[in-house]
Amino acid sequence: MIKDTQEKAVQDKLSDLLHKIGSIIHYQEFQNNLTHDENQYLYNTLFLNPEWITKAVYKLVRDNSEEIRKNAARFERRQLNNYWKSYPPSQFPTILSIIKRFDLCFQLEHKDTYILPQLLTDTPHPAIKNFDKSPSITRFLYDYDGIIPAGMIARFICKQHNRIKKEDKKFVYWREGVLLEREGCLALIRKRLDKSIIEVILTGQNRRDFLSIIRESFHQLHESLNNLKPIELIQCNCEKCHQSSEPYFYKYHELLVKLRNNIDEFCIESEKKVNTGALIEETIGNYQEDLYKELIQRNHIENTINIPQTQPDHSLTPKPWYKEVWVIFTGISIFIAALFSFLASVAGFLQDGFNWTFKDAWQQLDSTNTQSPITDTLLPKKDTLIISNDTTNHKDSTPIKAIKK
Repeated sequence: MIKDTQEKAVQDKLSDLLHKIGSIIHYQEFQNNLTHDENQYLYNTLFLNPEWITKAVYKLVRDNSEEIRKNAARFERRQLNNYWKSYPPSQFPTILSIIKRFDLCFQLEHKDTYILPQLLTDTPHPAIKNFDKSPSITRFLYDYDGIIPAGMIARFICKQHNRIKKEDKKFVYWREGVLLEREGCLALIRKRLDKSIIEVILTGQNRRDFLSIIRESFHQLHESLNNLKPIELIQCNCEKCHQSSEPYFYKYHELLVKLRNNIDEFCIESEKKVNTGALIEETIGNYQEDLYKELIQRNHIENTINIPQTQPDHSLTPKPWYKEVWVIFTGISIFIAALFSFLASVAGFLQDGFNWTFKDAWQQLDSTNTQSPITDTLLPKKDTLIISNDTTNHKDSTPIKAIKK
């Protein structure tokens, strides 16, 4: 039993590898948009020729596209005998399951009717007129920076087909847009014709929860396209932007960084500060998971950048000229400073020595001759107290006198 389990695990790994490189088609993961029987059938079926499936898809979306488009992008299961003449009817359910798994079509509930959103009309549905003029709306954008992958909206419609709004018993959708409904909340998802932007506009109750569901669907689509990462944009929540048809938008990942660093945003339109936490909370709701993902991604980038590498030998690398000039300038400055310090020390020493010699000589002369012309010349001509040791010309018995000149 253990041996059989190990062999089965090895087979599944090998099959998954061949599936990823495109050699075969074998789906091992179950999808929510497929029934249990469809998932089980795909798991138990291995397609050795992927081109066999590709040609079947082309027969629907290309070879018979005009007929299906005229029928509002619908076809019945019984029509497959005309579309897939070279395929055995026993394989029709399998091919349909794969097409549904690719999010290329969806099946109407309790019917054998299928819809290919890629073949819908290009004209927007009239029910969305003035939808973005609602008094209280939430806007969220995906900026693909150049070009939106082909069929992005059509595949999104397939993922969310159970929530498509009906008007007069008809779906509100077209090739580049759809109106969804959930628990009293309406969401318009459409492609902007003038830019590579997909716009999400929500109105009503529980907008944050509905936006979370919509973002998850787009996340799955982006992962299937080589982990595509468009820029997510959030509308400013200041009073002026709420009333404007062209509000200011912030990049969501930058808001998360500022939120983590407790930094507020600034609205260019109203020239006022915007609380980052309140802005994200109002639009996204529970942003902790996004904040965690942003932190993990940032740490991954930093770790990738700071990979330890072998340090190169710079001993033989010539230094820039300005570094050599700076070294020379620093050396000269240090030398000049040391020279000035030395000269100042010498000058101080000489001054101290001269003062001592002069004072000593003067005291010597004064002790021998109090009437010396040197004394008269050198002493200041002001009223000064002079200390004298002369006691010969005075009768006072005090050996030292203070004489006023």
